[in-house]
Amino acid sequence: MRRRKEQAHSDPSDLPPAQRLRWIFWLLLWLSVEAIWLLAMRKSPESLLGQPSNDPAVSTVRVVAASVVPLALLLLAIHAFWRARIEWLAYQPGPLLIFPVVDWTVDRERRQNSADDQPGSSARGEAVRAELQRLLVETQLQGSTAIPSPGRSSDFLQVVEEVGGRTDGFGGTLLRFVRLLSPRSSYEVRCAILQPDLVGGGAYSGSCALLIELTRAPKHVLAPETIIEESWEQATAKAAAWIAAMVLPRTRKCKLAPWTLWQGLRLPPDLFSVYQEFRVEQDRGLYWAGSESRDLGSAAAQRKECYVNALRALNKALKLDPSNLALRLEKGKLLELNSEYLAALETYDSIISQAARRDRRLAYLRFGPPHKGESDADAARRWNDKRRARGLHPSDPVVYVARYRYALLLSLGEELANEWWSTDEPRCHVNNATRLEGLSALRRSLSSRMKVAYAEPIARLKQQFGEIDDLTMNPDEFLVDPARVIAVNDKDLGKRKLGARLFFTSIGVWEVEHLLTERPRFGIYSRRRRQQIHVVPSRSLELLLPRAILRRAMIFVGKDGEDVGQLGSHIAKAESSMLYPIDEPVLEPGLKNLVAGGWPANVGSLRRWIVRKSGRRGGALRSWHEHYNAACVISILLQREMKGVEARIDVIDAAVTELEKAVACGDSGFLASQSAWILSDDPDLAALRESQRFEDFRISKLGQDVGRR
Repeated sequence: MRRRKEQAHSDPSDLPPAQRLRWIFWLLLWLSVEAIWLLAMRKSPESLLGQPSNDPAVSTVRVVAASVVPLALLLLAIHAFWRARIEWLAYQPGPLLIFPVVDWTVDRERRQNSADDQPGSSARGEAVRAELQRLLVETQLQGSTAIPSPGRSSDFLQVVEEVGGRTDGFGGTLLRFVRLLSPRSSYEVRCAILQPDLVGGGAYSGSCALLIELTRAPKHVLAPETIIEESWEQATAKAAAWIAAMVLPRTRKCKLAPWTLWQGLRLPPDLFSVYQEFRVEQDRGLYWAGSESRDLGSAAAQRKECYVNALRALNKALKLDPSNLALRLEKGKLLELNSEYLAALETYDSIISQAARRDRRLAYLRFGPPHKGESDADAARRWNDKRRARGLHPSDPVVYVARYRYALLLSLGEELANEWWSTDEPRCHVNNATRLEGLSALRRSLSSRMKVAYAEPIARLKQQFGEIDDLTMNPDEFLVDPARVIAVNDKDLGKRKLGARLFFTSIGVWEVEHLLTERPRFGIYSRRRRQQIHVVPSRSLELLLPRAILRRAMIFVGKDGEDVGQLGSHIAKAESSMLYPIDEPVLEPGLKNLVAGGWPANVGSLRRWIVRKSGRRGGALRSWHEHYNAACVISILLQREMKGVEARIDVIDAAVTELEKAVACGDSGFLASQSAWILSDDPDLAALRESQRFEDFRISKLGQDVGRR
């Protein structure tokens, strides 16, 4: 199936794949043969050349063989080294060599009146070349920069080439030979500015025409591409997208998300162009999120506009590549930033459901175990997609991050329940590959899938909380589209919201416990597992469990000291496990009495548990993510009324201290990208942002000297 897909999307005229290993093998082979030949000639030349003879012809053959064979092997090794270098630059990829842009329009009258038929350069050509270099740098395919910078290592080779061209004799030959063995680039780009009315007999509309030719060393040339647009900015952007789309599938950068499944295939230039548009709008949104403008209302409006444009670009990209799970993950994160929690939850759920069709364990978790009287083989046929060509493995970091974000979102039971039973339309209209239109269709889709996937947790909730009169554990009551409910009074609506909050937070505990049980405790980690640990450290995952427990316990505590009646006496059940028998504690024994004594939670027990986790496997928490999760867990305690001002101050100091440690672990670029999430978006830090201690942290550590957001 993979071969058929490649034949359908690739073409013989595409760039050839990089064969670096093949030429490294030939280099080692020729060097080995050379070494064996020289060693044999030193010890026993008679075994290779035969016995010495007085015949002049035989002696001549012996001398020629003794000198020509090692020289030929050396030349073959040099050629293999040169090709291996070329293939490695094609796979990296190395810097793209962009030649000066030829302008065929400015010099046309001059060339008609003279014998010179060669085009010349112009200011427009230099501007097009500079813009093309800048765009290729933004695509991260070109290692150079668009601004003046100190000399690179390849500049030394250029100096060697120039010196070798001016030097005669053996020295000049040697310098030119060194330059020949060290190519600077494997890809060459040639551009020409054409007259639009002369392209295609005037069949194309537009005022700016570019002819792009891409060459792949040593001798492969793609068919030239003609680009005609209304402006030079659009033409240059389209040219950069075409070049990147041709080069990217043949390089190692295609192993990174979101292009993992496009390796060796033909990448549509429109898809790459739309993805670049999304990245630009996302970066603009981050800029406005961290803007120090005094007009915070204008900055918020600009940021929202950037997020809407980025979401629109992502929807276009998903129409061109609907099975790209990495693009869906980016969409889920973007919806979270815009507080569209249900839409983000559905996006993550679709990623997990699609990946589950490739793994039996995850499929049983998402689609349920075999039915009564059904064998494992029949169950596998029921959910497994045999027609798939390629897809992300369930242990891929993209799928793992989606499961992590999914568990985080489920813990936001209050926000999800309020949005579920809200009559307002979503701020960002959902119109994606799953054909969801509007919030009603979103609720129906999530309800149908959750009732099947979480049949076992629902049964446990009915067993555990079925005796409470003010709470309903029937999913047909709280997982229903409000548009289909004829009339709901305030009391009934409160019961439905309460049931939805308990359901979401409980399955959040369920998902976190599954993630913890799937984590290998011992042994050598696989490559995918190492990638998972890189994006979500093990201790960050462990800190999700107290977060889920505290979020679940908040259901049984009223806001601002509100009396919750009979419900408040069941707060101890918040720390019960969803994966293991109900009468057993959660996975971590240290969290057994976290909320058993009521709210506020046992702060000392929580701090000791975090300290104990910090000391596991040698030393304190080592990453930004671990300290940040610890700060979020502590900050949740502030979202309900605490007894005593000193206790609240201690919690605030502990949370801000963890944030300061997190900032100390992160580099400047990463902190700039996360500052908006810390300052305004993360719901776990909502109560902490109201404290003066957080204001001091924001000014001193993040440099945000503006009013509260």
